[in-house]
Amino acid sequence: MSAFDPYKVLGVAKAATPEQIKKAYRKLAKAHHPDRGGDEARFKEIGRAHDVLSDPEKRSLFDRFGPMSLESGFDPAMASGFGGRGRGAPRGGFQGAGQGVDFDMEDLLGSLFGGGGPRGFGGAPPRGPAGVRAELGLDLRTSVEGGVRTLTVGPQSMQVRIPPGVRDGETLRLRGQGARLGGAPGSDLHLTLRVAQHPVFRRDGEDLHVTVPVTVGEAVGGAMVDVPTLEGKVRVRVPPGSASGRTLRVRGRGVGRRGQGQGDLYVHVRVDLPVSVDPELLQRLDEAYGSDVRSGLMQAAAA
Repeated sequence: MSAFDPYKVLGVAKAATPEQIKKAYRKLAKAHHPDRGGDEARFKEIGRAHDVLSDPEKRSLFDRFGPMSLESGFDPAMASGFGGRGRGAPRGGFQGAGQGVDFDMEDLLGSLFGGGGPRGFGGAPPRGPAGVRAELGLDLRTSVEGGVRTLTVGPQSMQVRIPPGVRDGETLRLRGQGARLGGAPGSDLHLTLRVAQHPVFRRDGEDLHVTVPVTVGEAVGGAMVDVPTLEGKVRVRVPPGSASGRTLRVRGRGVGRRGQGQGDLYVHVRVDLPVSVDPELLQRLDEAYGSDVRSGLMQAAAA
């Protein structure tokens, strides 16, 4: 599989202006929108490409480091140091593949052992060019809607603003905030977000999924039922003859993320059976099928 290249996805040159990028994105997003019969995976890829190229910092990092800059937890300062870019004379190095590759031994040891060489293992967080690293737990609602949360590391604490639409495992880079949590002066704080599972909703990209129970009567005859969303409940029509596992789509009720539009809510129908039923009613219900529901299965198995 080829590496993700936002320029190729949008079909623009690396020297493209923000206006040219926006124009290309709008054209492709309109042509490939799922509501117009387009491919959903392609539509999301276009949104991801626009998310990178519309953000000056993300675009600059991609231009400099390529696809690796889009990986979760990517550290540009460390990449610069290990790749020999933007640094002075190295204190250690090696030759490989016909070219010199410089690295800072203290940075390398710091990234492996938590700062200060091997004796720092399990102690202070990484410092220097790699900055300070920490994790922050979030509930699903905060990851979707954004908000302010308190990060506490030892005796130190700070307020962190969470942008809407962040994902589990995503890393926020807070410039110059590492010193507040014991890092070197001017160091950055690299904050990895951990989103807890929700008891009702499951997130997949920018889409949300929810399982909704319905009665046998609602499944057979169809009905309008209440479905929860993160913004309140909505009324959704369950078509007649809906079996367990049927999926209904509610557009625009998923996660909103800058540059990628609004995701959808997928409602998975689950038919709940009553605990007890009158025997005569069960007999009439069986007669309503008109034929053996397993006949097709048996014929297919015997073929």
